[in-house]
Amino acid sequence: MANLSFLDSSSHLGLATPQTHPWRRRWLGSRDYWIAQGVGWGGFIGLTSQNWLNPAAGNASKALLEAVCTAGFGILATHPLRILLLVFRRHTDSWAALAPRILGAWLAASLAMAGSLSLVSVGWLYADELAAGTLVQGDRNLVQGDGWAAYLGMLTCGLFLIGIWLSLYFGYHNYRQSRDNAEARLRLEAQVREAELRALKSQLKPHFLFNSLNTIRALIPHDLPAPRHGVTALSELLRAALQQGDRPLISFRAEMELVDYFLTLEQLRHESRLRVRREIDPATLDCEIPPLVVVTLVENAITHGIARRPEGGELVITATHTGAAFEIIVQNPGRIRGDSDSHRLGLRNIRAQVALCFGPSVQFELTQDEADTVTARLQVPGVETASAIAP
Repeated sequence: MANLSFLDSSSHLGLATPQTHPWRRRWLGSRDYWIAQGVGWGGFIGLTSQNWLNPAAGNASKALLEAVCTAGFGILATHPLRILLLVFRRHTDSWAALAPRILGAWLAASLAMAGSLSLVSVGWLYADELAAGTLVQGDRNLVQGDGWAAYLGMLTCGLFLIGIWLSLYFGYHNYRQSRDNAEARLRLEAQVREAELRALKSQLKPHFLFNSLNTIRALIPHDLPAPRHGVTALSELLRAALQQGDRPLISFRAEMELVDYFLTLEQLRHESRLRVRREIDPATLDCEIPPLVVVTLVENAITHGIARRPEGGELVITATHTGAAFEIIVQNPGRIRGDSDSHRLGLRNIRAQVALCFGPSVQFELTQDEADTVTARLQVPGVETASAIAP
């Protein structure tokens, strides 16, 4: 089963990227966000209704205005706070890294909210009562000299309200992150099961294919050795390709076995028109290359070179190992033509395959060395033999 530990959201919140939060959503917020703001701060006004619905309260109307102002300043404080939190989440999604920043933003938003409420209370709502020393809070009169006590009370209120807002904000995002991770885990598990099913099917198909080839071979009379040998070579080529194809790298020795099977089939078709010459340095046999690379080069050389000539030609396969450089050269008579999509596709696949395995330092080129000779050269610097790197 695949490793699903990366889906654990216990210590991560999720990054806020331009893809997840475009500029309009980042600065203005979504519709759901404003609905949540309205419900939350409207609920705060409703919870304080005992202060402004009580007919016995002397400052009922001002209590209502104070609740509305508190909700308004709460929105004005929490919206920039949300933008600041998104900025924090663009650089990290770890709770450990976010915690000190969140605490600082919490304090700053609370100070701003308390300061705004103090100015409104002193300069507008309770200006007359403060001037006359008749503003009552709890069981004592608040006079002008108690302004700091009033501010500290508002700061405490701001810390409490902003703290609740932060708890709801991160609680919601943590829930959504957990839900998304659970859905991703289910999708990944379904993909794993589907991949396992495909793997079982891929094992069954070669099994029936090889049995069918063996059946065909048995139907060929014994006095026809060429077709019997061809079916055997095709079966071995397919078997070796399936066994080696799942590995990112195979030895050059195993690759040349695949080439030999392929050339056996091609020589049955072209007979004496196809002549093969190998110049293989024994030191290269333990070097590792991606599977089917040389087979593709040989196939292109035969299909786009030798097969087009009535007299055929000679295919030359050269492999050398000098120092840490491993070089493979495939030469064939012919000319480079750019009108074949399959030819270009095969070369593009080889370039992509060797680049993924060995990086940008690998060199692969197809050149017209002479008027009637095409050379494919693959050179991989820094390659050691498998025996040299084996533990």
